[in-house]
Amino acid sequence: MSALSAWVRRSWHRIVTARDWSADRRSQAVAAAAAILLLLAMIALLVGKATAPHPAKPPRTGGGVEGPAQATVPAAPAERSPRVAVVPATSAPTGPPPAVATSAPSAATTGPQLTARTRTEDLTLTSYRVTVTIANPSTAPSTDWTVVIVLPLLDLTVRDVDGAVMSRTGLKVIFTPVDSTRTIRNGGSVTFRFEVEGLGVRSTLLDCTIDGRPCTQVSG
Repeated sequence: MSALSAWVRRSWHRIVTARDWSADRRSQAVAAAAAILLLLAMIALLVGKATAPHPAKPPRTGGGVEGPAQATVPAAPAERSPRVAVVPATSAPTGPPPAVATSAPSAATTGPQLTARTRTEDLTLTSYRVTVTIANPSTAPSTDWTVVIVLPLLDLTVRDVDGAVMSRTGLKVIFTPVDSTRTIRNGGSVTFRFEVEGLGVRSTLLDCTIDGRPCTQVSG
């Protein structure tokens, strides 16, 4: 290719510098040389495209060779589920169902029904003492009890509790036993005391219950 280009340049130089050529002949030579140069340029362009390195194509993903769509294979017939044997109703055992043994609640579960008696006595113009006697008239010993007393509105303070544990919510005072008054033998009794300080109706309790049953109130 370089040798051909050199030859074309030399020929072009001769055509231009030739003095004995006529003007008509010289123009024809120039046109032929231009056509040759254009042809050379097109050849060089084609050769360059043919020899230029091509970038590598991206790797194929999915694998396999393109081709016709895969044929759909008919599904295998579903397996039949095993039949469950049906037992005729006549084969069921006859007769009444077995009875469940039930026992009546014993006296130990419910516990003895205790009684309580309250007695009030004046101490000062603004205080009084309450004595509560709890009796067990049953034939079995008792191992626990709860006494709930409701005080008048203006009786604000409960103090000096003896023989019980006190907890209070508003006007309601709850007493539970200590170790020495917890167990009450059959036919026996225990006693606890407390004092009330306030400005309400003295020596009068609004309510008293022993294990949910009303107490007996006695004025001192």
